[in-house]
Formats: sequence, structure tokens, C-alpha cells
Amino acid sequence: MTSEMILIEILEDTSMESRYVATATAGQEPETLGLAKVTASFNMRNLGKLPETMAVRFPVGTDDGRGNNVELRDVKIAVDGMPVNMRRIMAEDPLERVPQVPWVEFDVLFPVQTDVVIKVQYILEAAGELPYIRFDYVFSTGAAWKGTIGNAELTVRFPYKVNILNYIPGSEYGNVRYIPGGIRCENQINWVFTNFEPDADDNFSITLAAPSVWQQILLEQSRVKANPDDSEAWGRLGKLYKSLVMSSHGGRGFRDYVLEEDPGVQELFDLGVNAYENAITLAPDDALWHAGYAELLGFYAYHAKYEGIDTAQITTRALEQIKLALDLDSENETVRDIEYTLEFYFPQGIVSENGVYDFPWLTRTPVIETMTVTSTDLTAIPTMTSEIIHLTDTPMPSTTPEVEQQDNLPLCGTLLLVPFILLIGLKLQKTKLH
Repeated sequence: MTSEMILIEILEDTSMESRYVATATAGQEPETLGLAKVTASFNMRNLGKLPETMAVRFPVGTDDGRGNNVELRDVKIAVDGMPVNMRRIMAEDPLERVPQVPWVEFDVLFPVQTDVVIKVQYILEAAGELPYIRFDYVFSTGAAWKGTIGNAELTVRFPYKVNILNYIPGSEYGNVRYIPGGIRCENQINWVFTNFEPDADDNFSITLAAPSVWQQILLEQSRVKANPDDSEAWGRLGKLYKSLVMSSHGGRGFRDYVLEEDPGVQELFDLGVNAYENAITLAPDDALWHAGYAELLGFYAYHAKYEGIDTAQITTRALEQIKLALDLDSENETVRDIEYTLEFYFPQGIVSENGVYDFPWLTRTPVIETMTVTSTDLTAIPTMTSEIIHLTDTPMPSTTPEVEQQDNLPLCGTLLLVPFILLIGLKLQKTKLH
């Protein structure tokens, strides 16, 4: 294989608002977490002395790790621009999870010293759990080819500008990981490799905020910009930011677990604080916004302290907010659920008995165990004011920040780039081609 180009186009979620409302308010799982259109172009050259006709196989399904067979949608294959007749076969599972998975197979003639372009298109479903989704790719199948791939390029394209808030640069899942080296610019990330012979360590994953969630954030941002006095929009925006701060893996910490290794979490937290402060300033009698704010602060304080961060001030602010929420509506189920969570986080800071709540840390100096403080400087949490924090007064960090220098890594590509979940790859039964 002389070269390959892979384009992963993450599709816009056209039903994102209704989808978000359904999943956030009713706890329902959407029909699909997200979709991407994949176009893979492989440039092949027979360096032998005789023409070769080979049966080219392409896997179109695999076990998702949960006992479910997942298949690609709308698979289309062309050789030198002409559609091919495909036949469905069952063959080995490249991920070795089950004995066999479905493939498509088609015959290709490879003339001597002549480039043959095989183009594959399909729709790939995301894996993961809201609010984050994942697209995975296995590079290691490229090792089946003789020699290295001369040049390979991978592009992941978003339906909006990409930044560290809406994807996780350091994500890992199982035996796949985000590979450093991508150049992020505008709405896409690019990787390029030369003389590439991938192995298992090159298997790749990218984790991102589901388009349904991120598009809802963009919508709420536009609403508060158009009407800075809309407390409901500010509250919804704070709730969305909060959802992206938290891990989707059962509440076990931040979205990528370690705060200091994921600068996007700190920025999301600061944005959430700003949004909730606006919501409670505009609607001081809304118990739900006070409780939601307390949840964000409490979650951050509880998990950040294990990284050696002094979270006493944030903890106090969280307790103040949940106390206000209880004073306003102690019978509200959501408020009580959040209080229960904070009581778990800070058992000495909240004491409840028979519906009566006491907050010892708000009446005396709290003793909060912390580890050695690191060099991390937290942005001071704003206190309640009578002034609204307008976007025009305190600019919200751009949802499309400039490319950080730390992200400037080589452009990427790979041989036989294959989706990990659906393991899309090109695998010839013979390997005489170079």
C-alpha cells in the first residue's frame, strides 16, 4: 500500500434538542449516541512481476464487547471509481471476541506497477455513554501488509469548531487510546504518518461530547447572549457544563479521571460556575438552580481534594448553596437527592435527621482533609452579587479557542485504519503487494 487517506466526519445531530431533553429529563437512551460518515481511500500497487487477482475482504461487523453484534451502515465500495459486487461471508473476528463476524468480500485485479484505488464509505455508530461518545480505530491490522505504508493521513472532522472542551485529548478505553500528534485547527484534527507499520500500541480512540449535547450548549450560549436576563437559559447552560465535567463512568471522578491531566475540565468547571452564578442571581428563589450549583461545586471539591488541591473554599460555597436550596424547598426530590450526595461527600459538613438539616462547617471552621497542595491555581469562585455576570462584562471563554501550541503534533494517518468497534479495515488474503 503506497498511501491511504481516512476521513471521519462526525455528523450533526439534527434532532439534538429533543434528543437532549428526552435523555436528560426522562433518562431515556437515544436510538443512537452519534454517527460518523467514514471515507477510506487505499492506494495499492502491485510491485511484483505478474498481475494478481485477489479476494479483498472488509469486516462490516463485530461484537461490541457486550454480546451484541454491531454492523456498519450503508457500506459502499468502489475500485478505481467503479462500484464492486460484494458477497457477504462470515470470517474470524479481528478483535477475537467471538468466533466469527460478518465481512464483505470482492475480487480485485492488481496489474503490474499500476496504482489501484480502493474506496470504502460507510456510516459508523458511536459507542460510549452520554454525555460522551467514542469512535475507535484499530491500526494494527495494517501490519499484515508487507513492508510499511508510505504515507497515511487521518482526519476527524467535527460539525462545529473543535476545542479541548468538546473532546478529550488524553482519553483511553480498553486497549485503544487517543494518540498524541494530531494538529487541531478550526473544526478538525489531522494526523499524518510516513513509513508506518502499526502494531497494537497504535490502536486509536477519540472521545468527544456527543453532538446532541454540544449543540445544546451552543444553543444555550446563543440564548444567554441574546437575552442575558434569562435565568432558565443560564441554569440550563450551567447544568450542561456540569455534565461534561463529570465522568460518565459511574461518577468515578472527572471526565478523564485526573483533573491536572485534562485542562478542559477546569475550564468547563469555571464556565459552569459562571453560568450558575448568573442563574441564582437572576432567580434567587429557584431552589433547583441553587441545588444544581451545589452539586457542581461539591463534586469538584470532593474529587479535586484527592489530587492535593485545597478545596475548602469551594466546599463551603457548595454547602451554602444546598442550604439555600433546602430553605427554599426542602420537599423537592431533586434538591433532597443532591443534599444526600453532598452528605456522602462531606459527612461532617452536613448532618440530617428526620428531615432536619444542620451544617456544622458553616458555623465553625471546617477541618477538611487534603493531601499535599500541588501547583494548580484554581480560579476564585465568585460570591453572590447583585450584579449579573453578563457575557459582555465577563467574556465567556470562546467555544472555539485558538489552537493551543501544546496540541501541535505531527499530522496523522495510518495504514489500514480500522474502526475498533466495527473494525473496518482492508485485508487481502495474499500479501505480495508492497
